[in-house]
Amino acid sequence: MSLLYATHARIHLGNVRDNLRAIRAAVGPSRKVLIAVKANGYGHGAVEVSRMAEASGTAEWLGVATVPEGVQLREAGLRLPILKLGPTFPWEMQAAVEAGVTLAVCSSEEADAAAEAARAAGRPASVHLKVDTGMGRVGVTQEEAPALALRLSALPGVELGGVFTHLPVSDAADPAWTREQISRFRAAAEAVQEAAGRRLLVHCANSGAVLAHESSWLDMVRPGIMIYGFRPDAETPATIPLK
Repeated sequence: MSLLYATHARIHLGNVRDNLRAIRAAVGPSRKVLIAVKANGYGHGAVEVSRMAEASGTAEWLGVATVPEGVQLREAGLRLPILKLGPTFPWEMQAAVEAGVTLAVCSSEEADAAAEAARAAGRPASVHLKVDTGMGRVGVTQEEAPALALRLSALPGVELGGVFTHLPVSDAADPAWTREQISRFRAAAEAVQEAAGRRLLVHCANSGAVLAHESSWLDMVRPGIMIYGFRPDAETPATIPLK
């Protein structure tokens, strides 16, 4: 006879809430906090973590990796703004727009697809422009970013609300590369806002940057692994107490 044994993970939402409060105390009340709940909240339960954050007022945004993740949160009744952190296939965009998921746009083709999705959905497409400042994976180049911002601002049905980048080595002991990347992004964000003709939500700080690079905090921070109680690397300074 074989027996099946169930393994259980017990999640202490109170600890997650306390970590979010510690992040808020560090970055200050004027900045927004986006919590990464991709991959089912790093395995902790995206819906449950998001509901706690919304009810406690410890976050203003939610971050996901896929359209289905965003739709799941909407179907669960979450009302906070949701940002899809990477590019979206054109055939997914209408579902994202209908769910009120903000799209990351990295190219003129994606911009046009967002406008078409907005027309098909009968509601505006909210977008943030993603700039590649050194990761080399996703985003428009710094040189091309202002022109894309201008294009997005002119497209009917598209609402450009933010500009962001990703810091790939913010958890490393040597801060030099990340400091230079933050400087490049600040310049790119200024150029984008000038082209768009308005102030945008500017953000780039992931967990490593929240812990180690105060100059990256800008208008919003995007903690991920740290809200669940872990530093992204053993070399990352423990500047904020985590449970």
